[in-house]
Amino acid sequence: MSTTESCKTVELEGVFKGRRICLLAPYPPRKGGVTVQTDLIATALKREGADLIRVDTNLHKLRIPIIGTPIRLLVQPWVVAWRLLWALPKCEVIHIQAAANWGYLPAVIGAPMARLFRRRSVMSFHSGIGPQFMDRFPWLVKMPFRLVTVPVVCSPELQVAFRERGIEAEFHRNLFEPELYRFRERIAIKPNIIWNRSFEELYDPFSAIKAFELIKKQYPDATLLMTSDGPLMPAIKDYVKSRGITGVTMPGRIPKEDLAKAMNDADIQLNTTIADGLPTSLLEAGASGLAIVTTNAGGIAFLLGHEESAMLVGVRDYEAMADAIIHLLEHPDRAQAMGRAAREVAMDYTWSRNREVFARAYGLCD
Repeated sequence: MSTTESCKTVELEGVFKGRRICLLAPYPPRKGGVTVQTDLIATALKREGADLIRVDTNLHKLRIPIIGTPIRLLVQPWVVAWRLLWALPKCEVIHIQAAANWGYLPAVIGAPMARLFRRRSVMSFHSGIGPQFMDRFPWLVKMPFRLVTVPVVCSPELQVAFRERGIEAEFHRNLFEPELYRFRERIAIKPNIIWNRSFEELYDPFSAIKAFELIKKQYPDATLLMTSDGPLMPAIKDYVKSRGITGVTMPGRIPKEDLAKAMNDADIQLNTTIADGLPTSLLEAGASGLAIVTTNAGGIAFLLGHEESAMLVGVRDYEAMADAIIHLLEHPDRAQAMGRAAREVAMDYTWSRNREVFARAYGLCD
């Protein structure tokens, strides 16, 4: 790698241009927050003129129901190692995107191979259940963190939890690009609510429905849009039907452009996640100017201030969720102020405000 320059001296102009950066990560069309981050980083680096070398950890052709899973789990480590073996000699620096459980495969393979090839390495860990994952598999989790040049976590909460377990890591913000999400200041707050997480136990869609059921008692014209899909969707639909709850729309997973429009049309975002890092969905809501009601799970309390940029409530406390939404409906000035504050939070996660952080982590400047 050539001599690094001072970030302040060059003001980052051209610092990424022509640099051979390997990004070991899951790429679209795979779903999930890590994939979203991968796509954002790849797009930003290419825009900066970097020579991006993609190493996809997915085996898209083996994502076949039932039969595909055991075959994929068996061959995926070997395929990822082979792809990385081909890419590493061409790289100056390798950036590894990792998560808990099977999402940790890139770290287990990438960290030792980067050390073997003497390449500078950055590993970003994204997962709200990181501490529990480390407690279950302490040696396996700690090994990559100790091998990479720059270990990174996506929230201060994870940074503290890992430090308590003997691992030091830098905190880097997840990326968010707000172009799609048009800010709209809500002069009047209507009971139009959006919930945009997957229909999985981790995201607790039942609390969203139960909270909405309470809100309907005071605001019969309230609406709830639940985007995305997942294994709990049929059960949620059955609950809505059996309880006669009106105003709920579940269109399934929708394109990003449609999601941005839906957020612009809504006035309140409800997030019911049980464990999380720093969810992009909250940044999307903030960029749109929505009043946010969310659980205080994981790193969310580090992202949003209670009664400043959001209303924070306890996990699974659907009554508190309903009360918080009703409070915002009754105090539109407060909801409006929170929407403005959430917008400022979202802007802190853009590439333009985090460019220097990436340049330093990659060793491109001092």
